[in-house]
Amino acid sequence: MRINYPQDFIDKIKNEYPDWLYLHDLLNNGDESAGNYLAHDFQSYYVYPHIIIQSSNFEELKEMAAKYLRRQEIYFEWLAIYDETHDDC
Repeated sequence: MRINYPQDFIDKIKNEYPDWLYLHDLLNNGDESAGNYLAHDFQSYYVYPHIIIQSSNFEELKEMAAKYLRRQEIYFEWLAIYDETHDDC
């Protein structure tokens, strides 16, 4: 099923994932499989305890956590768009 992604959502993803051109194409074409890429990235991106313990740079840890939260938010936003699209069926 084709999804009409809002332009602001597409722009947000292109900003967060500037080098993921295939993902950009999926979004531009309304392909729902874009969610698979977002899910995989979100679920695989994690600040592991050993990284926290070994790090001496608190600002770096904060940025890693902020990146995780941004990508979590994007994935949840994709889920809402997906659910809204499929509720209309």
